[in-house]
Amino acid sequence: MDVKFRAFDVPTILSSLKENVVPFFYTWYGAALSVFVLFNFKALPFVWTARTYYHLNTAFRNQQKRLVKSSDGGRRKVALVRKENVGDSIEKHPLFKADIISTYVPLLEIDMNLHKSNSTFFTDLDVSRIKLMGRIIAPVWPMDDMEVEYKGRDGKDKKEKIKGRPALILGATHTSFKRELRPYASYNVESRILGWDSRWIYVGSWFLSKSTSKKKVYATSLSKYIIKKGRITVRPEQFFVECGWIPAQEADNNEMEKVVDGEAGWSRPEVDAHKEKGMQIVKTWGEANVLMEQEYED
Repeated sequence: MDVKFRAFDVPTILSSLKENVVPFFYTWYGAALSVFVLFNFKALPFVWTARTYYHLNTAFRNQQKRLVKSSDGGRRKVALVRKENVGDSIEKHPLFKADIISTYVPLLEIDMNLHKSNSTFFTDLDVSRIKLMGRIIAPVWPMDDMEVEYKGRDGKDKKEKIKGRPALILGATHTSFKRELRPYASYNVESRILGWDSRWIYVGSWFLSKSTSKKKVYATSLSKYIIKKGRITVRPEQFFVECGWIPAQEADNNEMEKVVDGEAGWSRPEVDAHKEKGMQIVKTWGEANVLMEQEYED
């Protein structure tokens, strides 16, 4: 059987679209559909996926462009952590910097009470958090050259390169709704790292008005992430040190001395004090999680 293939004729395709598709948008129902799509684009199928990948890739690639050669003499590159002014507070440290997305409430996100449905807050949270974490993990991802510290099955401490797929996993989230958001209201979602322990990285997120004077808080959220390399859990502190976000800690006469880039960055005591401040926010949430699990696991 002979099969004839037609050449890819661009002028013919454009002509066909003009004759068969364009006239549709000149009808009342075509115009109505166009307006509906325009004003509800955010909530259309696959748009959330596109937004998520866009913010992840943009944050990741932009951070990789800002990496500098490590000061320890190695070949690896690390994040540039430097004070712009000598008196800069720890809030300006790039590890604790908030990442922001701006968005709005389309009609497709409205519930029966005619305000933003509670369930749709979580799709915005995904986008906001992934923008933050994409920037944070960029310096060493996918950790192929990183020697991971962990405790082996024999109980001995080990430090070696680990084979396997890297993973950033959301472990839990707790969200509190404060104020309603009406249709087509615009707002910002800010996410920043609050602290970490031996397993989890804790992230705080806030839904805020765009007002530059007095901001309104529409919702708040706490989340926690775990980093895996293969089956091994990567300690957040080691990961942040490897990335260059925080100085390594060296015990010498009970003093912490080592600071990345000399006096250009923030000291380890400053970082630890700010982390502990953030962990005070997380503390009661963590205790509540344990109590909830014990209701059925004990």
